[in-house]
Amino acid sequence: MPRKVDRGTGITAYKVTAYATSPEDASALSETFDKSANAWNRAVKEGGIFHATWLPVIRTCEQILSEAKDAVPIIDTPEDFAQRILQFIAATKEAINSGDADRAARLASIVGVEWATAKLKWGWEADALRGEKVVESAKAGGHKAAKWKRPKTERVLARMESLMPKMTVSGAAGQCAKEGLGAAAGNRALWYRHRREKKL
Repeated sequence: MPRKVDRGTGITAYKVTAYATSPEDASALSETFDKSANAWNRAVKEGGIFHATWLPVIRTCEQILSEAKDAVPIIDTPEDFAQRILQFIAATKEAINSGDADRAARLASIVGVEWATAKLKWGWEADALRGEKVVESAKAGGHKAAKWKRPKTERVLARMESLMPKMTVSGAAGQCAKEGLGAAAGNRALWYRHRREKKL
């Protein structure tokens, strides 16, 4: 029996139909191919090869627009893509029927690009926007944390500066740690970062 299997890994994984080839599944496999071939032949008779190829997309776009009712599509929404794709498909069919092969080829390629863009946008946009919000929140959290830690940071730097004429950076960082001002390694890293920023 045919079954859906994953191809690829991670976020680029996609499902494909895999057909079993064992003798037990031969009749089911044949039936699936017959149904598929009959549907293809009906679609070709209805509107030609271009129509048959794009029929699933046409149905998807029509479904999107029927659910949107009379709403005016906002750019790059599913409704907007559906409307544009159906317009390009209609223009392509018109070019095919008039025998203008160059125009038909150009319009058909636009249909493909629009459909690929729509699928990409529909498949990834929600995750991309969610990721953008997570990054913005992390930055905001980092700024809040830095603001909250600033007084302590300034105390550590001032204390280390006062100790530096008599001690090395490591010695001053260790002394600050003994006085309850952070950890020695952190104080040393803070000092070097502070010096680099002063040079810039």
